[in-house]
Amino acid sequence: MRRFVIVFVSALTLSLGATSSASAQSAGSGYVQGFGGFLHGSDATTPMFGAEVGVEVIDNLAIFGNVGLGLNVFPDDEQDALQDGCDLIDVECDATARLTFLTGGAKYLFPTGGAVRPYAAAGLGMARLSVKIEAEDEDITDEVIVGDPSSTEALLEVGGGIELPVGGSGKLDVGYRLMKILEDDSDVAHRIYVGFGW
Repeated sequence: MRRFVIVFVSALTLSLGATSSASAQSAGSGYVQGFGGFLHGSDATTPMFGAEVGVEVIDNLAIFGNVGLGLNVFPDDEQDALQDGCDLIDVECDATARLTFLTGGAKYLFPTGGAVRPYAAAGLGMARLSVKIEAEDEDITDEVIVGDPSSTEALLEVGGGIELPVGGSGKLDVGYRLMKILEDDSDVAHRIYVGFGW
């Protein structure tokens, strides 16, 4: 059930930092950002949201930490199979699998001398999957799942993107992250995000 590909579209990026110009930041400047969008698995698509904070430790190199939540990555085919079983006893069933992730890493902004700044990013962290199953709005998770309905695994992500200045200290951020939950049967995950910040 945890084999899925994630496509992530983020928005609402709010960056707060001391930028000396549109094309360069000085060491010590920091930012905080919020994001929202979607997670798309191999069999599920769900809204997601989260936040990130970071600081530029030396010119062009920032460290960051982020946390995000995907509301339901329970595979559609397993949801259909669950409902087929529930139809036999004429009840309405529903399943949710919330994915919470926490990562920390580094982002390098390539010095281009221009307004558009491409960057590369990589990080390590943890991902937690929590499953809940309901029948007629009653929690039946313990009756359906043997053992712990939640699991936590290590997480690796790499990616990149571009930042474009907007107005005085605003910026548009368009990027991509590949995320891999480090367990035997997990697929790689893809996040595509767009945001605006200042």
